[in-house]
Amino acid sequence: MFWLRQSTSVTVAFGPGLDITDGVTPETSLATAMDNASTGIRVSKNGGNLIDRNSGTAPVHDEVGWYGVNLSTADTDTLGALQILFSGATVNLPIWMEFMIVPANVWDSLFGADVLQTDVTQWLGTAAATPTVAGVPEVDVTHMAGGVQTVTDLKDFADAGYDPGTNKIQGVVLVDTTTDNSDMRGTDSAALASVATEARLAELDAGNLPTDIAAIPTTAMRGTDSAALASVATEARLAELDAANIPADIDAIPTTAMRGTDNSATASVLGAAVGASISADIAEVKAETALVVADTNELQADDYPTLIAAVQTVVDAIKTVTDLLPSSGALTDLPINITKVLGTALAESTGGRIAANLNTFWDNADAATAQTVDDVGSGGTVAANLTQILGTAIAETTSGNIGANFDEFFDNDNALTTKVVDDVGATVSGSGDATTANQTLILQRIAATSMLRSAVSVGGKLSIKAGDTYSVVDSTEIVLTITDVGAATYTEMSDAGVASISIGFRRNGGAVGEITGTIAKATLAQASDVTTAYIELPAAQTTGKGGENWNYDVQLLLSTGAKVTVLTGPAEFLEDNAS
Repeated sequence: MFWLRQSTSVTVAFGPGLDITDGVTPETSLATAMDNASTGIRVSKNGGNLIDRNSGTAPVHDEVGWYGVNLSTADTDTLGALQILFSGATVNLPIWMEFMIVPANVWDSLFGADVLQTDVTQWLGTAAATPTVAGVPEVDVTHMAGGVQTVTDLKDFADAGYDPGTNKIQGVVLVDTTTDNSDMRGTDSAALASVATEARLAELDAGNLPTDIAAIPTTAMRGTDSAALASVATEARLAELDAANIPADIDAIPTTAMRGTDNSATASVLGAAVGASISADIAEVKAETALVVADTNELQADDYPTLIAAVQTVVDAIKTVTDLLPSSGALTDLPINITKVLGTALAESTGGRIAANLNTFWDNADAATAQTVDDVGSGGTVAANLTQILGTAIAETTSGNIGANFDEFFDNDNALTTKVVDDVGATVSGSGDATTANQTLILQRIAATSMLRSAVSVGGKLSIKAGDTYSVVDSTEIVLTITDVGAATYTEMSDAGVASISIGFRRNGGAVGEITGTIAKATLAQASDVTTAYIELPAAQTTGKGGENWNYDVQLLLSTGAKVTVLTGPAEFLEDNAS
């Protein structure tokens, strides 16, 4: 049993596929059958019922009957045993393999770079305490050296020490050795000598301190001696503060014009007045400003911004139209979006194509000239003279009739039959003959295109008894009824270009055309939008067949050698119980 990582996509070697007849010969073509949605590889998860393999990746043959089979994350999502098996019924012996789905951590620990996750949940059957700090276990010490320990014992251990002989811990021992202060900093001469030198102590000598203190009263303070003041308070500076100078300066203040208050001073800055004076100029500016304010208030009252926005909207609409016009030259080719003709809205059959109703497009009876549009849609005469279509001049075959040249309206090169419209109006060499046009058939083909090419079952499920003969002569034929609106399928099957009609059956994973039958064209019938086909199968084709997983195709062999499938559907072969 192989191990697989949970919820991980993996491709496993599955095999060997051996021939069901001799059990030895490798089967190398089982990939398609293994990938079948309902009969391919099946899986069982941890003993559950067999289900279809989830993976959408098809198996690939490797060598000697071994296949690479992909298992998706959904196939490996359940822990435990995983069985996968495949039985090809009549082709190969059953193939099965077993796997063990393990958690990703287990797989990565054993076969990758991960480590195996081991979580302690119990101690001797008792749940472990939740840790206060994640990743750090809660450890309670109850014994030391085999002896029971309590909280009080641990406190005594901390207080008394570890050594039973001295009953002291290392810290307490050091305290004991310092009771005589022999190692305190500053208590030994050697320590003090490095700091308290003889020179420093001499400064504190009784002969020095009194002398320094006695000299303080006789030493001039900074700024109190003449030499110090003389460098700052010079005679010239003091003269400015003389009684004769300060009053004179104060008296002159009222008679000295302030800067900007005399005309000459102001003129040097503002320049000469424009009017009678600068004040007159200012008054005139003020009056003009009042007029501007009045005008702007009027703009607000008339809501000119809204009016301007409305004008802009109209201009934008005009620009949208004028942008369609050519930038230069004559106005000859204009992109026009036609929505109505004579007041009637146009309908589109497909995008950009008009569903035109040309009742009497060229009617000479009422036309003013031989080239006028008359009675377009219904009623009235329009003197519209069409001279060009898409820039090309219109040619008349006879008076009032357009010489329409549909060169390749339906080209025989790609047509299903020869009854198609080809080169109407003018025959192009090598492109077909207009005389084979069949408008009725064209309409039928257009109406039934989706039905003829549909891959959905039209006739429903066919039930066939194994070993029976189905024949029109014996009135035992298989009757297949097909919903066929407009008889499109009937026309397709009974067309002269169809050489023969056959039906083929194939079981899922089986060979193409494992069972074949025929449908005679002469027996086809059609009525009330229902086509009836009669299928004939000889007993040799149905003998030994059984099971539900069959499908059938009804195919036409054309006289050109081409093959066209018109119908498909499911079938079942019921086992022969009487003989």
